[in-house]
Amino acid sequence: MTTLKKYIDDLQKFADKHPDLLNKPVGYITDDEGNGFSTSIYKPTLTYYNPIEDERLCESDYVAYLEDNEESVEGFKQYVVIN
Repeated sequence: MTTLKKYIDDLQKFADKHPDLLNKPVGYITDDEGNGFSTSIYKPTLTYYNPIEDERLCESDYVAYLEDNEESVEGFKQYVVIN
């Protein structure tokens, strides 16, 4: 899995190579076969994910659970979501 730093570096390299594209719309494909294109792009957000339980928590829920019972967030790791 890539890091936020690598992702930003790759975007900067892409922008440097293709400056004419900087004002073009951005979109994403939703599956491996190329089906489902969307232009709904949101600001990056912070999320917490537990791959064993396949469960995700937003930052405010993670903080609330952490303050209530530290064990309730065991296995959760911090991720930056970009879409």
